[in-house]
Amino acid sequence: MAFICVMCDKPESDCLCEKYCMLCKSPEGLRLCADGCYYCEPCREACDFQPED
Repeated sequence: MAFICVMCDKPESDCLCEKYCMLCKSPEGLRLCADGCYYCEPCREACDFQPED
């Protein structure tokens, strides 16, 4: 099952939303995580969020 963006209800590959990290607002290295939000790599590591493989 693909992770779905909370803004547009589409998977990461089809999402056209403006993307930024939900925690630090960084636009770099973003990935969609299970909660439907995008996070940068440092925030994913700090919070132990895993992007979809």
